[in-house]
Amino acid sequence: MRDVFIAGTGMTAFGKFMESSVRKLAEEATADALRDAQAGPGDIEMAFFANATAGIMTGQEMIRGQVALRTTGILGVPIVNVENACASASSAFYLAHMAVASGQVDIALAIGSEKLTHPDKMRSFAPIRTAVD
Repeated sequence: MRDVFIAGTGMTAFGKFMESSVRKLAEEATADALRDAQAGPGDIEMAFFANATAGIMTGQEMIRGQVALRTTGILGVPIVNVENACASASSAFYLAHMAVASGQVDIALAIGSEKLTHPDKMRSFAPIRTAVD
């Protein structure tokens, strides 16, 4: 295994942004991370997109990362969708770290985007109800 370095980070503000979407939040955090790393979308060789609730909130399943990153310029590389409840983003980070440490890629992106706010509070609670045994 080789050494891995975090070259850049980005984060959106926490809050209830009714007008925002998972995609918009992912785009903002991705742009900030790339800017911080002084890198461009073309430098990314693999991306790991973390999200736990969008499938239930929006009905978008299976290609959440591909949809969220569609306009970031990060296309044509493997985009792995990661869902691991509240550990989704840390799992995506771990997978990105392993992709670089193993030599599979030189530059990987781990991005997490979540949105649980909705005007209909019952829609906001629905994903949480599915997380119980």
